[in-house]
Amino acid sequence: MKYSLEILSNEKFLLNFLFDLLLAAKISLKKYWYIFIFITTIFLIAGNYHYNKQSKVFYLRSTFRLGSILTPKFGTGVISLTEVGKTKFGRKLLEENFGLSKKDFMSSLKRFLGGVSFVKKTTGERFNYISAFEYSPTSAFISISGEGTDKKELISKYNDLMEFIFSLYNTQRKVKNTPLLARRDLLLEEKKLIDKEYADLLVIEKDFGFTSEVEEKKDNLSERLLEVKKQLLDFDRSQKEPYLEEIRVMNLNVSKTARSAYGKTIFYVVYFGMAFLLQALLIIILIIKNLREMPPNIYLVELQEKKTV
Repeated sequence: MKYSLEILSNEKFLLNFLFDLLLAAKISLKKYWYIFIFITTIFLIAGNYHYNKQSKVFYLRSTFRLGSILTPKFGTGVISLTEVGKTKFGRKLLEENFGLSKKDFMSSLKRFLGGVSFVKKTTGERFNYISAFEYSPTSAFISISGEGTDKKELISKYNDLMEFIFSLYNTQRKVKNTPLLARRDLLLEEKKLIDKEYADLLVIEKDFGFTSEVEEKKDNLSERLLEVKKQLLDFDRSQKEPYLEEIRVMNLNVSKTARSAYGKTIFYVVYFGMAFLLQALLIIILIIKNLREMPPNIYLVELQEKKTV
């Protein structure tokens, strides 16, 4: 039955049409209620089956502490150690430890990090990966997380990552310390020369007696020796905490037993959501079907007849 725009815009028409929709929905539910119960039951069983099929997972958590590589500074021939009164928060620790910016450092770690989808985790497949590497510029601590179905393989993945990190650190320490140690060797050679000159001067003093020239020379050598010893002391201090501090693992914890990756609630929510969508589509189809089969509403017929007259 076709209706004009005037009839369609009539308020009573809309109310009666809404009444027909509700009546069609009531007929659909009354006639096919068992289908909706069947769909809900099937999806409930499927959700429970999916929950039981998912992989059993071990979880790894670790924290390691960044170190310090603060080499002495050289200005006008004078050695001065970097101030450590400031907290580590004010320093670029990644660049200090690894010679890389945060962006470059995280980019170099990509091959060690990974993840798997919800589907892979819940279909019984095997996987092992380091999932997170969490670093904050305001902290000297870095947190590492991982998960996997094989405890030994998961720990092996972690060890590969830490081996790479320690390798980067040792390379950076070598880059900073190689010229530093070379300069210390030069100072040691200078100290040997001064000691020899001083010993020779003592021999001269013994043979020819104490003179103003000998006194001046001894004072000069003493000042040079004192300066060299101060610099060597700074070098020694630079090789100890807090100036040189190794990165170290603070803790490593791996769950003793494997457990399900997700709880039942997640599966029930997902499957009930799919069941609801399917039921909504089905009820729409049934309502349209019943509307087509229902006899015309009396009021709508009257409106049509009035319009044709």
